[in-house]
Amino acid sequence: MSRDDGGDDYRFDPAAFEDAAESGGLDPVPVAGLRLPAAFLSVLFVGAGLLLGCPVYLRRGRWRLGAAHGIGGVGWTFVAVGTVLGSGPLLLVGLAVLVGGCVGLLATMSRSSY
Repeated sequence: MSRDDGGDDYRFDPAAFEDAAESGGLDPVPVAGLRLPAAFLSVLFVGAGLLLGCPVYLRRGRWRLGAAHGIGGVGWTFVAVGTVLGSGPLLLVGLAVLVGGCVGLLATMSRSSY
C-alpha cells in the first residue's frame, strides 16, 4: 500500500502485496523435481491431516468431529488443487465447502447441550 499525493488515503498496490505474501522468508521446496511454494505445501498438509482425522473420529463414534474433519479436509484439498492448477473455480468451491462446513458445524453445536 502507498499514499496518494501526501493525503490520508491509501491505494492498494497488488504487486507489493503479492511480493510480501510470497516472500515469507522461505524458498520454494523441491518435491519430485518441482519447486513448490511453502504456502501451497502448508495447505496441502492441512487438508491431508484433516482427511486422515476424519475416519479416526468416525471410528470412535465422534461423528461431529469426524464430519468436521472430513468437510474441512475436502475444502482445503480443493483450495490446494485450485492453487496448483491456477483455477479460480476450484478455489471458490473450496471456499464454499469450508464456509458451508463452518455454518453446519455451528448450527449443529448450537442445538447440542454441553
